[in-house]
Amino acid sequence: MRKKILILVFVIASFLLVSCPLDVEEEEDFSTLVLCSWNVQNLFDGKDNGNEYDEYLSSSGWSDKQYRIRLGKIETVLGYGELLAAKVIVLNEVENEDVVSDLLSLSSLRDRGFEYYACAGEKDGAIKTAVISCYPIVSARTHSSSGIRPVLEVNLNVCGRTVCVLAVHAKSNRGEEEENVELRSTTGRIIREISDSVLTENPSAIVAVAGDFNESASSSNVLSEYFRWYVFWEDSSLTLDAPGSYYYDGQWLQYDNIALSCGALSGGVETSGILSTIYGYPNVFSKSLLSGVSDHYPVWVKIEL
Repeated sequence: MRKKILILVFVIASFLLVSCPLDVEEEEDFSTLVLCSWNVQNLFDGKDNGNEYDEYLSSSGWSDKQYRIRLGKIETVLGYGELLAAKVIVLNEVENEDVVSDLLSLSSLRDRGFEYYACAGEKDGAIKTAVISCYPIVSARTHSSSGIRPVLEVNLNVCGRTVCVLAVHAKSNRGEEEENVELRSTTGRIIREISDSVLTENPSAIVAVAGDFNESASSSNVLSEYFRWYVFWEDSSLTLDAPGSYYYDGQWLQYDNIALSCGALSGGVETSGILSTIYGYPNVFSKSLLSGVSDHYPVWVKIEL
């Protein structure tokens, strides 16, 4: 029998809206954990909920059938390479918790053991950030400040060890540069406060900051706010399949990132199959053609427990 899903729905104004009980079964004893992060580019369901971007309203031709086609593409990608081994996945730009629940109902993800999730976003925002997990969520909460998307803190029990995932979708760098830099720095300060608290209380815990930072690793205001952690983009021992996770205006950008309080055994960028165009760039989703997948590549790290 499938375990009950832990449903945690967060908004800025009202933190925990729903919390369902869960049945915890004995966990498998793995020595490593693969953690993935992916911006799935505006994954909206086929219902009009009131917060959608205009192009994803039924009046604009968006439907449940089209949505289900997109879900199938997401499912395909999550079966590629190291993503197939992932037990914890951070997703950016999902519409709401119903979309996350639909993902977990897909047979391949269900069979892999994904049964728990948390979802966070601005109260009236169109897109949210989620964490899906094969491991029980011990606790989850949001942290925010004016002008930024909330940081979603999810604490997991992974084979007896605490893994704290801080899922982020930082402020875009488009628009007023000085203001946006300050907002990303604010996100960084929140991350530092959370990570310091977690590691002070439990020095053996692993903290992972994952998501779309909207800035490259080499010049990150989010990362500069705390001590230097492992970032796979800067690991010269790795051979990455792409120089960035996002391609914009003729430039590769390392916007999707995972930073760890510990080292990593390996890490990378997934570019396989339908993720890439024939020219080797992210295969951007086209609503009008129902082609492509996302304008971002997934990134992953493998951690020793």
